[in-house]
This record gives sequence, C-alpha cells and structure tokens, in this order.
Amino acid sequence: MPVAIDNMRFFHAGPAALIARLCDLLKIAEIIDAIVDWDPVQCHLSPGTRVKALIINLLVDREALYHVERFFENQDLEVLFGTEQQIRAEDFNDDALGRALDKLFASGQLKKLFSTIALTAAATHNVSIEGLHVDTTSISVQGAYEGEGDLAITFGFSKDHRPDLKQFLIGLTVNKDGLPLLGQSLDGNTSDKSWYPQVIAELAQNFSPAKLKEIIFVADCALVTKDNLALLVQEEEDKPALQFISLLPENFGLNKESKAEAFRTGSCQEIGNLSQKKDAARYKSQSFVREIDGKDFRLIVVHSTTLDKRKEKSLLKKWA
Repeated sequence: MPVAIDNMRFFHAGPAALIARLCDLLKIAEIIDAIVDWDPVQCHLSPGTRVKALIINLLVDREALYHVERFFENQDLEVLFGTEQQIRAEDFNDDALGRALDKLFASGQLKKLFSTIALTAAATHNVSIEGLHVDTTSISVQGAYEGEGDLAITFGFSKDHRPDLKQFLIGLTVNKDGLPLLGQSLDGNTSDKSWYPQVIAELAQNFSPAKLKEIIFVADCALVTKDNLALLVQEEEDKPALQFISLLPENFGLNKESKAEAFRTGSCQEIGNLSQKKDAARYKSQSFVREIDGKDFRLIVVHSTTLDKRKEKSLLKKWA
C-alpha cells in the first residue's frame, strides 16, 4: 500500500556504507577478532565489529564515544553489518565500545594489529612497497599526565615547536606515496636513534627475505649510528642486508673528508634540474666508496646551486 510522505523519516547516511564495505574488504574485523582474546559466548558482538563501528563513525561524523550509539540510530545497520546478527544501535553504547578498546589494549598486540591490517590492505590493492620511508612525529597535548598509563606522555624533542608541552610520538613506516604500513605510539622522550633498531627488526618480521632484498629503506640522519649501521648490513639466514638511503651526520669524520675530496678533485657528475620551476636548483654529485667499521658504504656528495647561494649570503654576512 502507498505510504504517506508525512509518516516517513529521512536520514543522510553519507559514505557509511562505502566505509563498511572497505572494512570488510580489508578484513579489519576478522583480523582483530583473530588476534584479540574474547569469548563469543559472553560477547553479543565481537571486538572487531565494534571497532568497525568506531571506524565508520570516525570517518563519517566523528562523535564523542558516548554519542556513537545515537549516530547509529540513524543508520541502516543491516547494510553496514549484515543480517547474520540482530544488531541494534544500543549495542554501540560507550560502555560496550570501551570494553572493546580495553580488549585491544590488553592483547598487547596493537603494533601487530596495525601492521597486519595495513599490509593486508597493501596486498589487496597491489600497493608498491619497494621504497619505505621512516620517521617519527610528535603530538603535543595539554594536561598534567603525571605518570599514569603505559605510554609515557612527557617532555621531549618537539617536532611541532612546542617544547613547553608534554607529548607522545607516532612512529610510522610508509611507502613512497605515504601509505602507512607499520606504526606505533612511542613515549614522548623516545629518541629516533633508539627507535630505528625496532623498525629494522619489525621489517624482518613482516617481510620475506626475498622482499627485503627489493626494499630501499629511507630515513633521516638519526638512522646513521655505528650500531644501527651494523644492524642494517648484518646478514642472517632469514634476513639479508638492507639497502638504505640516509644522510651521513656531521659527527662522522668521513662527512667532511668526502666533501673536501669532491671539491679537490672537481670531477662531479652533472645531474641538472630536478624541477621545472623557474630558478630551480641545479645539482651535481660525486660518489665514493668508504669503509666504516670494516664494511664498505657508498657515500654521495651532492652540490646544489641554491644551497650555494644561501651559504654565500651567510659568508658575506660574517665577512661584513
């Protein structure tokens, strides 16, 4: 029978159905349920299903936890979660979602969860991972944070220029297009130098020896310490030496020696412009093979005309 328009209610679903389908394609709920300890008899919904609900809410409306239930009152739950279970909006109340998040934390496998989901996504969509870029970023926060929790929110080197605030760090390994593949939260005073060995170990855990041979590991100069170099070039049965690109720090004597030799020999190879912009810098380079702690490394000295001008201005200022 025809239904009067006056008796109908209309809701804007937004991209919720698309996000739900993507979560299913990437097997996010399945991966979480396989790693997290939970009892199907005691739990009406699995932790993975509740985390899927949180992801949908975060990407569509970003409600506070105690408003997520209200968000799902205006969504088609059968479209989002299927018809196998009778799911109601009240199944996503803040207590139920909080318990699911507690289970995630109690598993002690957050880093593994992230990498498993991200690498599954990369494999599903044939994402290139030949080049991996690694770095940390600091997240500044307000508040006291006096020692509570397993994550030390404290003062450290602030990359967002807020040394007056406490912080924690996010460490990410991304592909050349910026897609995160490995990641974790770190204490606010974590040094990149001490974190890189963890990343190197994680690469060996997540990639086959054949894949590791193809990967080029790109990181800033904090990677280059004698201990980290030893880890990078160490060859084992299940882990080949890693190819990497970084910047040789000034505290290595080879830094100044290589630059001086490049100036002295004057046999740099012209690279030219790497950009079509007006007044773009021109580059030239010269490479050397040098030994550090008994191992050979390729060092490349790069000359930039833009940097040349900046240094010239600095010298003229000092001369004046």
